[in-house]
Amino acid sequence: MSTTAKNTATSPWPSSRAAAWYVIGDPADNRVGFFRDACAGAGIEPRVIDYRELLVNPARLDDIPEGSIVRIESPGRAPDLHAAFRAHGGAARSELRRGEIALPTAWFNGFRDVLGLLRQRMDGRVRWTSHPDDVVCMFDKAACHERLERFGVPVPRALGRVESYERLIDRMAALGISRVFLKLRYGSSASGIVAYRKSGEREQAVTTVEAASDGLFNTRRIRRLRARAEIAGLIDRLCRCDVHVEEWVPKAGMHGRTFDLRVVVIGGRMRHTLMRLSRGPMTNLHLLNERRDTDALREQMGETWQALAETAGKVAGCFPCTLHFGLDVAVAPGLRSHRVLEVNAFGDLLKGALHEGRNTYESQLQAVGEGWFDA
Repeated sequence: MSTTAKNTATSPWPSSRAAAWYVIGDPADNRVGFFRDACAGAGIEPRVIDYRELLVNPARLDDIPEGSIVRIESPGRAPDLHAAFRAHGGAARSELRRGEIALPTAWFNGFRDVLGLLRQRMDGRVRWTSHPDDVVCMFDKAACHERLERFGVPVPRALGRVESYERLIDRMAALGISRVFLKLRYGSSASGIVAYRKSGEREQAVTTVEAASDGLFNTRRIRRLRARAEIAGLIDRLCRCDVHVEEWVPKAGMHGRTFDLRVVVIGGRMRHTLMRLSRGPMTNLHLLNERRDTDALREQMGETWQALAETAGKVAGCFPCTLHFGLDVAVAPGLRSHRVLEVNAFGDLLKGALHEGRNTYESQLQAVGEGWFDA
């Protein structure tokens, strides 16, 4: 399914060249650059509209011609842009210190409003590679989990709304669950994540969060907490930022580590795949975890790999107006089953993982050129 072989794709993608292409994003972000590079190879010259411009001049969208193809790209990491989203979402204090976890709901509200603006001004007259409503749902972990479950996608059990450490303990006991993941409802990239387990009077929390007297901060350092007071204090503070909690499902191991999969779904099909291996519960690559291709794993999984491909198609059915997205997937020990952990609207940045000689951006252009919009 995936390979790191040299890219040899030469398709001209005629139908994707025929329309005007627009990208909504941060012009300085490398994701926009990677997509533009793929477009250049296909003879396409996309125009880029900065999120910052839309926040002050929404009428800019009226200049986009009818029938254009519009790509919504990740806002990236620019602090000024994220501060602008928080301010637009109603935050009295929009500037944050490096790594600070605060105001995620205000950020989401601001980002959601911009996406709503895109839909209001352009839905019905342009073609989306990611529909604004789908992006909103994917960024809301609770809403996305609910949609996946409703469509029969295998997912971990969710615990419902959790407002405090005590409420978490009550919910775990009621459901007979001893291990959970707490995630910021509107977070990404392991932001504000806690892997918590409890056995009798013993408990442990593994987290990327560092608690200071004046705030919570994301770090790359994995911390293990065992004191109940410290764990309860951290979880109580995170809950005030709104969290999504689900059962911590076991993951298969390989090469002396546990792993999960990042799967990029394009045009309704699983295409690019990558293993993420870790000695701990968090597999995110920015935490310096190991990445490997999936060639050997695919052979070992056999029919389970085909079942995973069917699940990818089922998730695509949950978002039929969206060309591409990323999935984080846990494969169970024994390689006989799997569960979808997250859907990532901007999960297509997967360097080095090629499919049929193409990178993720070239595969998207290929799908458009082969008539995805007309399917």
